[in-house]
Amino acid sequence: MSLPTTVTAGDSLSVSVDGGDYTAAAGWAATLRLVPRGAGSAISISGVADGSAWTFAANSAATAGYTAGEYSAAVYANKSSDRHTLDAGPITVRPDPAAIAAGTDTRTQAEVALAAARAALAAWTPTTKSYTIGDVSKTFASPAEIREVITYWQGRVDAERAAADRAAGRPNRTRYYVGFRRA
Repeated sequence: MSLPTTVTAGDSLSVSVDGGDYTAAAGWAATLRLVPRGAGSAISISGVADGSAWTFAANSAATAGYTAGEYSAAVYANKSSDRHTLDAGPITVRPDPAAIAAGTDTRTQAEVALAAARAALAAWTPTTKSYTIGDVSKTFASPAEIREVITYWQGRVDAERAAADRAAGRPNRTRYYVGFRRA
């Protein structure tokens, strides 16, 4: 198994990573480190040897303290002054659904921008051409320009949803499967 792409704050976490030649039997220790890409504190989880693999676990009480956002994650093995990276990649920590206040906007940046672009298209007139989408103000000369922005953000939203579906083991919702049968 390798690093997950998403973790939900408040859920138990268990990750197993192949240690290859860097096993506990050979004197190595392993750590999973999550470093926020914005503000916040890094998270370190010590690995527990599991044959030639390393298991990293955090209970729901520990993950409840994780700040939602984007993180850079790495699993590395240490022995004396040697270090080897076993796995690395981005991880998104999603907010704890049990702790989210009612009315909190939990949409992704792409979903917010798509909604704003659709609102800009609905409100566009030859005299009202400037809009704010997210933190960016933009002037559109025509509805066609707004449609290009909508197409871009719709692609980003679709990609996020496809990634979430893959991570959850669900089929891709943008594909349609057709079966044929003889009558």
